[in-house]
Amino acid sequence: NYGVVISIEDNDLLVAAYYLGLYPVYYLQTDKITIVTSVPSLFHCWPDFRAEVDASGLVSILLFAHTCLGHTIFKDVFRLEQGALLWLDRAGRLRSEQVSLTPESPGPRNLDEAVQAYDSVLSSRMDDLAGHDVTSLLLSGGLDSRILAGYLGRRSGDEKSAVSLGDARDLETRAAARVASAIGVRHECVPFDQKEYPAYAQKAFEFEAITNGLFSLNEWAFAETPRRPVLAGYYGDLIMGMNHTQWGQEATTDLHTFHAICSKSNSYGFTPGVVRELVRGKDIDDTIFTLLREMNEEYYGYPGQSWQRSW
Repeated sequence: NYGVVISIEDNDLLVAAYYLGLYPVYYLQTDKITIVTSVPSLFHCWPDFRAEVDASGLVSILLFAHTCLGHTIFKDVFRLEQGALLWLDRAGRLRSEQVSLTPESPGPRNLDEAVQAYDSVLSSRMDDLAGHDVTSLLLSGGLDSRILAGYLGRRSGDEKSAVSLGDARDLETRAAARVASAIGVRHECVPFDQKEYPAYAQKAFEFEAITNGLFSLNEWAFAETPRRPVLAGYYGDLIMGMNHTQWGQEATTDLHTFHAICSKSNSYGFTPGVVRELVRGKDIDDTIFTLLREMNEEYYGYPGQSWQRSW
């Protein structure tokens, strides 16, 4: 349960979700049992569990390639939203509440301060890894992995390698090879066969896909290789507030709106009209409308400036 942090206070059980939401915390409560886990397969260990489809979870996966508002693909199974606490009191009542975290120091006032803050975090993380046998970097050639390559290249004394997925002739793989050469590490490619995608999709269903669509299946090819441990730069662009901030901006104005980011996110899935044809439930229109309305309300309920809502 790598995503679950548990403490007991005044005989109440508290479960916290990772603030950035990268690690999942799923929960289910019935009149017989309460299950909290980061491993979806654990629900199937309970004999009375029935894997019924949650309509809102299915619709959001089809629209955006991931679920929204705490839904999962399973009925009555929810994902604790980022930065939230789950309380189980002595009476067995379960509730969740959002926690407002106060930063230890004021946020950066400009780009230079933001770069300094990011540099401090990454430098500290590399220092933490000094005592670990991290010898490989998953180097796609994109922004996140290129930044980590630069920090990893500062370390000396141990042999390191950079690993890329795909064909050595691919544009990003060629970029990755140049980055590896620049920091003086060995570069290798891990090929993957698209014929293996159905098997990878089955693994995704088994291990992770109760809130996600089936994408990045090629990464299972890397997971099956014997390279351990490995450094990866997942979600660096999201944490820095890059892509999603731009997604929320209207094309003709400086305004950031739910409509803009919803339209961009929908490019990863099917249009509402196609979803209606795929699901064909009698309440499908209400399900789509209610989901989008609640997402719109949550978006405009976020504090801060308009661009921060997109982030």
